[in-house]
Amino acid sequence: MTYIVNLLMHRDYSDGHTSRFIITKDNFITENPCIPDKDGKLDFSNIQPSSKNPNIAKVFREIKFADELGSGMRRLKRYVPVYSDREPVLEEGDIFKVTVPLIEYNVR
Repeated sequence: MTYIVNLLMHRDYSDGHTSRFIITKDNFITENPCIPDKDGKLDFSNIQPSSKNPNIAKVFREIKFADELGSGMRRLKRYVPVYSDREPVLEEGDIFKVTVPLIEYNVR
């Protein structure tokens, strides 16, 4: 649920591209139209979160679907190790892309 709310809050609504949430065997990926502050991969050690749609974010905070600015990044850093042995990858450009690697399980 958190990823869907983040897609809605951070989306560039002036762009006609579709936001996407993709689940594969190895990853789950979100892609969202974006007005980038930077271009390229982001480093967790020096990320400066910025609100893309402050009014939409305020509504989600009021209904308790979102926390403070930057909380999604902190959650990624904290919880991805539960699902993976690799770091998530955040790439900013015209499309903001988050790739969360998953551990492959052999389910019988």
